[in-house]
Amino acid sequence: MFARDPELLRLYDAGTHDFEGLSPDERLHFASLMGTMMHRFESLVAQTEQGFLPAESWDGAANRLRSAFALPGTLAWWGRGKHVFNAQLQTWVEEQIVAKAPSPPAA
Repeated sequence: MFARDPELLRLYDAGTHDFEGLSPDERLHFASLMGTMMHRFESLVAQTEQGFLPAESWDGAANRLRSAFALPGTLAWWGRGKHVFNAQLQTWVEEQIVAKAPSPPAA
């Protein structure tokens, strides 16, 4: 979706690095973008935990999510907005993504 919209790519990049530095309108748009992405993961987590989808089927997507959560803006957004997702996703993200996220690269 980013390949088709340079402004969306700019917003994603800015938000993942500095969520609090975005304008109020940008924060709203970034939260909507991240919410859309995370709701997809909500479904994948449920399908995997119920045995309908092998975990390795979406390892690449989980790795991309880990990379995003290694950035301070994503963590700031998650801290403010995780309550809108189901408890299963919140637990999975905290245990499988946040706890295992690589450290951000040195500036």
